[in-house]
Amino acid sequence: MTDLQQRIASTEKEFRVWCEMNGFSVSPDGRVSETAAAQLLGLETSTLANLRSMGLSPAYFRRSWGGTRNSYRLRDLALHIENSRTVGVLE
Repeated sequence: MTDLQQRIASTEKEFRVWCEMNGFSVSPDGRVSETAAAQLLGLETSTLANLRSMGLSPAYFRRSWGGTRNSYRLRDLALHIENSRTVGVLE
């Protein structure tokens, strides 16, 4: 397992624990609501929606029956976080 894969797995696990501690349900396949996803990313729900409309959000699932609802897989949120990681250079 590469360093990136280890960081993604660790972040995903931390996200799952956070959801459980904060009353957000996680589906059997690891998806959470848009509200939970936004909070995990440190965003307002409206900001996440704007990013999604611009094609800049993490991968998501759209359910259109019973009203449109979007959900995000914890792994995709972790991947989004870890791929945006930058490492500073010490001088």
